[in-house]
Amino acid sequence: MDKVFSRFILLMVVLFCTIFTLNAQMTVYNNFGEEHDGWDYNYQLGWTVAGYNVPAQFGIEQAMSFTATEEGFLSDIWLGMFSVPDNVSPDTVYVKLALNPEGLPPDPADVIEEWTITGFPGWTQWDPPVHLEGNGTTIILEGESYWLWLVASDYSNTGWCMNIDPNLLCPHTIRRENEDWLGISDETASSFRVDLEPLEGIDGDNEVLSGISLEGNYPNPFNPSTTIKFKAGYIPAKISMAVFNVKGQKVRQLINNELLGGEHSVTWDGKNDSGKSVTSGVYLFQLKTDSEIITHKALLLE
Repeated sequence: MDKVFSRFILLMVVLFCTIFTLNAQMTVYNNFGEEHDGWDYNYQLGWTVAGYNVPAQFGIEQAMSFTATEEGFLSDIWLGMFSVPDNVSPDTVYVKLALNPEGLPPDPADVIEEWTITGFPGWTQWDPPVHLEGNGTTIILEGESYWLWLVASDYSNTGWCMNIDPNLLCPHTIRRENEDWLGISDETASSFRVDLEPLEGIDGDNEVLSGISLEGNYPNPFNPSTTIKFKAGYIPAKISMAVFNVKGQKVRQLINNELLGGEHSVTWDGKNDSGKSVTSGVYLFQLKTDSEIITHKALLLE
């Protein structure tokens, strides 16, 4: 009886830790400031995103770069933005999150998620920021650089609010109508925040009734194939293992069935579901059950 009760308590602890871990949130970039729940930004005009038909436009496209301090699934983006002036019809701005692999202006091929936002508050630091929700599949990698890229609609006249620290600089570039991108330079950063959900869930062990654990892959880096080892808990469970690229796109489904407890391994040959070899780069192995997600990063070399 004591043994059954102990296993029940252990299972409850694991489930609680799993739920807590999967719901935990971390911030990879934030320059709003510590006051006012982290939403404080300067009461001043920032960079203006102006549409094609707006006089005195500053740039119909603008991009601000940031480097991720953690890795995980994109959950939220917060933008300190306002409408200029605030007595015109609602503005529309297209927001794109793009990879920044070469330190060049953003490229459509590198976009990993995008949003359309309509209507902005007036010019004041006290309004809450614009909130964008992630689709839950975009993966942000620690130490990698990304563009937050804004594109104005034809009649938009919208601005970034500035962060509270004028010494905080970010790579920034703009493009005016019918012109090329200007050079990338460090400028006083506009206010935005990027939040993530962690990639890894709770690791199981041999005493966990339904847990999973991912032991990584060998070799790593690898070419052309690598073997991933993992453990499944005592209770049979539907287990999925898939390979994703850094854009969050699924490349290969390796496992998707019910497995018994114990040690398992699967080999990836560096090919996608269509049988074609993928390009070199960072890939993520995601081990998943109904309640747990564990992700491991690996490097494929040419």
